[in-house]
Amino acid sequence: MATVNFYLKNPTSKSETPINLFLRSSGRTFKYGTGEKINPKFWNEEKQRVKRTFTGAPELNFYLDKVEEEAQKIFRLIVSNGGKPSSDLMRQQLNEVLSKEAKQNQSLISIFQKFIEESQTTKKKNTLKRYKTCLNFLKQYSNHKRLSLTFENMNST
Repeated sequence: MATVNFYLKNPTSKSETPINLFLRSSGRTFKYGTGEKINPKFWNEEKQRVKRTFTGAPELNFYLDKVEEEAQKIFRLIVSNGGKPSSDLMRQQLNEVLSKEAKQNQSLISIFQKFIEESQTTKKKNTLKRYKTCLNFLKQYSNHKRLSLTFENMNST
């Protein structure tokens, strides 16, 4: 069985540093750059996730969970088909899966819906109710303004 861990590239850095995934199995290690960065003061080394005090922690932790899940799936699939998981094959397959998902889920509403669906087992009923209320407000706003809410068309005003 493979084990997955997340480590910071430079855990003593005073500024943002990349978050890397390490998958280990049978003495072999596969390293994958998640494409995300975090200031080490917001990183929980024990849990290998972003601290709750960081703005955007739920979303970033959700993404790290997804990367871990996909890496495990790809590894199991390669092994179950009799293959040997090489770094190149793992990286290629993981890039394909994660980039496809990013392209399919570009709207904020679809990303938020998926987050709610995947939170069904980890969040309490009232928390999910609040998420759904917020989602409904986003949908109403999107319909009222007749625009698709994407991260590209958002600003801080």
